[in-house]
Amino acid sequence: MCYWAILLWEGCGITETDSCGGQGCPAIEFPFIDYESISVTETQLTIAPGEALFLNVIARDIEYLACHQTPKKLQLGLLNSAWACSCLGNGSSGDKFPIQSINIYPNKPFKMGRPIESPLNDYFSAVTQEFTGPKATPLDEVSAANSIRLNQAMTIQGSERPDNLDESYIFTIEITKSNGEQLTVETQEIKWLP
Repeated sequence: MCYWAILLWEGCGITETDSCGGQGCPAIEFPFIDYESISVTETQLTIAPGEALFLNVIARDIEYLACHQTPKKLQLGLLNSAWACSCLGNGSSGDKFPIQSINIYPNKPFKMGRPIESPLNDYFSAVTQEFTGPKATPLDEVSAANSIRLNQAMTIQGSERPDNLDESYIFTIEITKSNGEQLTVETQEIKWLP
């Protein structure tokens, strides 16, 4: 049995035939996600000697999308039915807009001689879940040419300790997506033990 369905959505056209081979897949899938905000959860607020800091960044206000690329104005781009019909479910192809930069800033000097407005990216990496498994990328290597995907959640980790162990630190995480959207979130106070 062959059927046709056309969905016009935000200038993106999807033409679909029975490409799922009658496997009981839904007629239209939304394989990509976009998110409007992020939250952060600390695995611990007190870091003992020899332990690392782990910050779990989670996508919030998620929207499932069928289009992989933003369509050009006044053009109707038809997508292959493989984008619209999948047995994997909504969001299975990950972020529509990859992350082009991640910056992490302390609320007070973390290392001597380093200004507060200078990100601590060289001390942290992001662990993301890719199709092939977990992937760790140093934050100072994330760029438009080396983008990463949140894919609903990732972990930012670092083992560097501050110079002043008498202080508690709040970190601001700033993410910039490929569409130019910037999202920020702050951690709770985190303290390193001597």
